Amino acid sequence: GFQAFVVDGPPLASISESLTLDVRGSDDRLDDYRIIAVPPPAVTELEIQIRYPEYLREPDSGPLDVESSYQAGLRIREGSDITLLATSSVALGDVDLVVKSDQGEGRPAAEYLDERRRIAIKIDHFDEAAMITMVPGDRDGISAQAPYRYFLGLIVDQPPELEVELSGIGTAVTPIAKLPVSAIVTDDYGVRDLTITLSPDSGEGNNAYAVSPQVDRDGKAIVDLDLRDSVAEGKLPELAAGDALHLIPEATDHYDLNDSRHVTRGEVFRLEVVSPADLLAILERRELALRARLEQTIDETRSLRDSLGLMQRQLFADESGENLDPVRKRQVRLLRVQQSGLPVSYTH
Repeated sequence: GFQAFVVDGPPLASISESLTLDVRGSDDRLDDYRIIAVPPPAVTELEIQIRYPEYLREPDSGPLDVESSYQAGLRIREGSDITLLATSSVALGDVDLVVKSDQGEGRPAAEYLDERRRIAIKIDHFDEAAMITMVPGDRDGISAQAPYRYFLGLIVDQPPELEVELSGIGTAVTPIAKLPVSAIVTDDYGVRDLTITLSPDSGEGNNAYAVSPQVDRDGKAIVDLDLRDSVAEGKLPELAAGDALHLIPEATDHYDLNDSRHVTRGEVFRLEVVSPADLLAILERRELALRARLEQTIDETRSLRDSLGLMQRQLFADESGENLDPVRKRQVRLLRVQQSGLPVSYTH
């Protein structure tokens, strides 16, 4: 009679090589069925071509700045144009491409080369670390069993760092003073410009005076701003006691991606304009305060010296006691040392 046969699961699994099979049922048979095992397509090599943004390129640079094989941990400068060239073990049919980043995921277009044995993937204006997932498939529709993943890191162009100080003067100046300004500015790929602006406290922008000192290879710049000459040349309005000036340093680098600039503003100094007599009075008060502080430091140092001498004598007297317990001796010694350090804190 009739019998039903059920196969629970695939009758053939994990085929690693070609094989021939026969199917027999009762008095019927189907012979010489041939199953050909072919290796799935594989990415055998991945090359990367990088062209830096224009502001980072040398005048005599060729069409490419970097051309090498992909390596784990690769990091690319911000704003670069990237071309990935993937070589397959067989002629390709369709390739599933996905680029994932914090902004989301996209599917870039691929260009087939060398009779579909290579594909070119272009990423313009690279501005975020990304993971590229690639699943190659051959012309028969057989795809790789696992995706190929490649990670591209990002080197972000940081804004410049700027430090400015006034050498030898305070924040009170006379109308005829010279302002010695020293600056240190550093950047990943070089400084484009350093600007120091003197602006009256009135806030009128047309009365501001700006200079751009030369920055050496170490990022240092020194400039003397002469208030008297600046007023005489009409760069600043007439200054009198009671006025104020703002000294504003700013540094920029060569970054120009997305129509934006890196501008770093250093510490802004507010300079009070005083008369020469008022300046002398301010300096005298400052000198008296420093003298008083110096005398206080000397007195505290002498007091500390006397305290240490007294502690030494007391420790000797305590340790010479015949009936004093050893634990008590250590406690007394610790107490004396802690007491001797009290004047030091006031000295500092």
